[in-house]
Amino acid sequence: MKYKNIFILSAGRCGSMTLIKACNHITNYTSVHESGRFLESDQKYNLIYPENHIESDNRLTWFLGTLDKLYGNDAFYLKLTREKEKISNSYLKRKTLNQGILQAFAVNIFQQKKWSISNSGYDWAAKHYVDTVYNNIDFFLKNKSNKMELDIDYPIKSFKEFWLKINAEGDLKSATREFSKKYNSSK
Repeated sequence: MKYKNIFILSAGRCGSMTLIKACNHITNYTSVHESGRFLESDQKYNLIYPENHIESDNRLTWFLGTLDKLYGNDAFYLKLTREKEKISNSYLKRKTLNQGILQAFAVNIFQQKKWSISNSGYDWAAKHYVDTVYNNIDFFLKNKSNKMELDIDYPIKSFKEFWLKINAEGDLKSATREFSKKYNSSK
């Protein structure tokens, strides 16, 4: 079955860019990593995506209620995973730690006023962020029938299954070669 919309849900820092590079070899879907759905004039986050499109954006996990209202069980959802400690550590290596999602999570959600990269307790925010995001994804996917999971550390078998489930067309061999490369890695 071909789906109008496919959403890759993740905490980020788990190979979402690599997965989209692989999806770029699919010819009957467009695929974008963080296409940048901006606020519209009425101040609503724009979650309207074109048909025959694969979107990967970790920010989608903050809009799961709206995603459900707009797409519900008609879309296909791919839960992208990686060992949680690897995700946390990757976030902690980011140079933009003091201006990214972890700061927003620690300061704005948990109201930790003394947030700083030099704070020895900042790793709790990364671990708790990852757990929270995946708990939200699991809850969202609980009643969805068009879904699957892909572990980026062992992607080939699951990606081939994903390819078949969405009735993808294109160059599967080139797509699977993308998993041997690293894109957007933390240093």
